[in-house]
Amino acid sequence: MTALDVYGNASPVSSTAAIVIGQVNTDGEYAYEDNDQWDLARRILPVSGITFGEEDTGDDTEDDSGGDTGGDTGGGTFTRRTFEAAEAQVHAIYPRADVDWFWFIVEDRPGENLTRVIFETNDQTLFTQRDALQTSSTDAFDTVLWLYDAAGKLIATIDDVGTPYVPPSTKYARFEGLLPPGKYYVKVAATSLLATIEEYTAVLILEPDAALSGPTAPTSVTLSPYNPLSADPLVCDATGAVSGTQSGALAYYYVWYRDGLVVPFGTAPAEPWEGMNYELVHATSSERPLPLGFVVANVLPPAYTAEGQRWMCKVYAKDANGYSEAFTSNEVAIGRASWRLPLIVRKTVLGEAAEVEQEVVIGLEFGATHGFDQNLDEKLPPPDTDVPPVPGGFGGVLWEERYGASYSIGLDTNHLRLTTDMRPYGGGSAWYLAVEFGEDTTACAIEWSLTGLPQGIGSAPLTITEVESWGAYLPVLLPGTDMSKQTRVVIPQGEISRGGRKVYRIGIGSPQNTQTVRLTTGWNLISFAVTPVNPSTAAIFGAATQNVLAGPVWAFRDGRYVRAETIEANRGYWLMCVRPNGYSATVYGPRGNHEVPLVAGWNLVGSTETVDEPNRQVDDGVFAYSEEADASYFEVNEQPGQRPLPSWHVPGQLVRGYGYWIHATEDTVIPTE
Repeated sequence: MTALDVYGNASPVSSTAAIVIGQVNTDGEYAYEDNDQWDLARRILPVSGITFGEEDTGDDTEDDSGGDTGGDTGGGTFTRRTFEAAEAQVHAIYPRADVDWFWFIVEDRPGENLTRVIFETNDQTLFTQRDALQTSSTDAFDTVLWLYDAAGKLIATIDDVGTPYVPPSTKYARFEGLLPPGKYYVKVAATSLLATIEEYTAVLILEPDAALSGPTAPTSVTLSPYNPLSADPLVCDATGAVSGTQSGALAYYYVWYRDGLVVPFGTAPAEPWEGMNYELVHATSSERPLPLGFVVANVLPPAYTAEGQRWMCKVYAKDANGYSEAFTSNEVAIGRASWRLPLIVRKTVLGEAAEVEQEVVIGLEFGATHGFDQNLDEKLPPPDTDVPPVPGGFGGVLWEERYGASYSIGLDTNHLRLTTDMRPYGGGSAWYLAVEFGEDTTACAIEWSLTGLPQGIGSAPLTITEVESWGAYLPVLLPGTDMSKQTRVVIPQGEISRGGRKVYRIGIGSPQNTQTVRLTTGWNLISFAVTPVNPSTAAIFGAATQNVLAGPVWAFRDGRYVRAETIEANRGYWLMCVRPNGYSATVYGPRGNHEVPLVAGWNLVGSTETVDEPNRQVDDGVFAYSEEADASYFEVNEQPGQRPLPSWHVPGQLVRGYGYWIHATEDTVIPTE
């Protein structure tokens, strides 16, 4: 057997221990069975169908002592009604003091909170089918059972049923009662430690207790998209369930199946053989915490899927009375999600009749990383440091010295020059294309094909942007080019320097996914219009920029200040800058949202672009803060001239890059661009 995690990763194969099947001894007694401990318990299934037969026992049944029982105590002739059920088990108590352990599952049944459970030992006649004249005196053996829950708590001890020698009664042990869903254990033994039992039958019967009715099942469950790629989330839409409760409130529980197996998203103990219990433990629902990466219960993040897998979703409805029957969705097969764009760097080189072409491939591949991927990425070999001499005795010239190399700058310090650089799907993917001119390059252009541009990433274009310089943290960029509008960038001849190079950032989305954060000395109330690729406050304001801040970065959540370890777009932050001349840092990453939610009361937020202040959603409570020109708090509509205001303030607008206190009268959302 193998174990699978939620991502489909398989463990090494392992095997179970061997078990020995009991055989009848020559004296008629069963051999020892290896089930005499809790952890060796054997599962018993509830009967699914019973066939009955009858036989006449004859006259004058004797009791255990050999005496005549008499008709008044159940002796004489009576009808014995036997049964057969595939799930019933035959066992023996052998040797003396032997015990047998069983376990069984009470499943969560639709419309039921409790299940009537009957577990009995017998001589292949059910207690309810015994002759009305039959008593315990006719029983061939005497058993006792103990019932436990999965935690080992004793629920019941059952020995005889009824009054001995008075119909109806039996020395066979029998439990009958209502139990909630769960796993249970039963221990069976002979009443006397000195006794052995050649053969007894154990049977489990589960009967519904339909006192309460859960909701109806969903009438429609659809899993989409119908032809998903490995970068696509899977959306399970369920509708049509109806609750019978007065409130009518219900929730859906989504059980995700990968290649026919339940994906174990739950954390509670459960085993696959527990049926519906197991499914519900691992279901996603709005009524319980969601697994890593989930935003809503019915949308499966693509991190859990891979090419070639087959997925479906089984959905239960739940109200105050219990669960419905399940409805299973259509099945979808996951396809490959990837795109590749060859970039051709075309160079004219002195002394070469033909142009030199250097190809660099960039792209997205589900399952790739931002580092070096052995089976996906390719690196440019290191330049030769020595070559054999050419005829005439002078040294050879390295091709990189003449032409220069072209490559994607890798993010792995051990692989900095890549000719193929695949990145993962998701926000923040960007490539830095280095174009080296060498000694003899006189003209250079970067070319690509429109048919190679990525598809299925919304309306965000692929842009190519020259890096003007490298700031203290991230590059400073020049205006960018939408690569869907043209197929070539020509490097001006005057900018091609001998032995020099240029670097271009290629990314999905506007090149303005960058922001320069400018701090003045003292307290600053700022915001970020992007979520930095490296969002750590320590990375932005920390080790590489010593003595920038005094104290932590502060955010405002749930009505109180909290230390911010990472930066999020559209949230306001307080920072104390201690540098006499202030400080600036450039960051890049996915843009912030089109709108930001506000809760009733005070909120500390920022905009993605400079926008009008949201006077319709708030009660005129919008304030900013700056210590520039001795200013402090000021109202967003405040006009210049009355008192000192910062140079960046625009009356009536939320300015990109700065934080604002906004007081909302109720929960709402405001536009941020």
